[in-house]
Amino acid sequence: MQKGLTYIVLFATTLTFLVIVSAISIKHRGPHYKGHSMEEWFSSTNSQVKIGVFRELGKKSLPFLTEKLNGQFPDRERACMLIGEVCQRSQVENSDIETKIRNILMTGSQSEQTAAYAVIRRLDLKVPDSEITIAASTSPSVRASEEEFISQPKLARLYSMTNSVDCSFVAKLLNDQYPEVQMLTLAWMGTKTHDNLCNEKIVPALASLMKNTKDVSALSAALGYMSSSPQRMRENVIPVCSFLETATNSELEMECLGLLAALGNRDPLPAEARHSLESLLSRSNLDSNIRDEAKNLLNYGFVAQSSSNRQN
Repeated sequence: MQKGLTYIVLFATTLTFLVIVSAISIKHRGPHYKGHSMEEWFSSTNSQVKIGVFRELGKKSLPFLTEKLNGQFPDRERACMLIGEVCQRSQVENSDIETKIRNILMTGSQSEQTAAYAVIRRLDLKVPDSEITIAASTSPSVRASEEEFISQPKLARLYSMTNSVDCSFVAKLLNDQYPEVQMLTLAWMGTKTHDNLCNEKIVPALASLMKNTKDVSALSAALGYMSSSPQRMRENVIPVCSFLETATNSELEMECLGLLAALGNRDPLPAEARHSLESLLSRSNLDSNIRDEAKNLLNYGFVAQSSSNRQN
């Protein structure tokens, strides 16, 4: 009798232990859905199925996703991506989730910053511009995405100009802070057949671009536009000469010389061109091809003499 009672007590104790262990195990694995733990769904490589599951769960998944935002890579990045796909703005705005996403934007790895930025823009969260600027300064991907985000409405307005052109707006885009906007504006201008398109605004804007822009691609695009017709070359030759005096990129220097040579075959170049060429040739470290091209421009008499030389 005593032995049987001992077995019963031992069995009950073992059963209780197993129940406790099972409960702890289930708790550790987190909530379940359709036979799988949330952790398993979260780690799934089938993005479409994973997103579908978390959408079905809706707000029930928010505590789990919030906890993942506190984790390590790649959990934080995955959580950001899922939040952007399955959550509504009202579920995230001014919440602990938004705070954590903004923290990842500022302090996360570059891939985490990109994921956090995508959530912010997708849900239209009102994050201070200063935080976006800081993230863009450390993440090239965020910077490129932000440039595209800001550029879209500007370019949409530009592309809508079919019957009439807002010259002041076009000139403003030529000196936009983002080189991509400048280049796309120049490309749009290049589709216009009128050489005198907005000349009163465009010529000064191009001069300003050549003086202030540091992006090589934007400068090359501007030189390409200026070289596209004799009239445009004549109108912009002075800014090109000024740029040539301070240019430090050999490809851009050669493009400037090409423009001057093309114009010089048609018209006498201004005295400013001679000054720019002589200034260019005075450099000790000048590329040999550029030096030869600059000498050819001077030796073949393409450059008009200055007024003082003509008087002599």
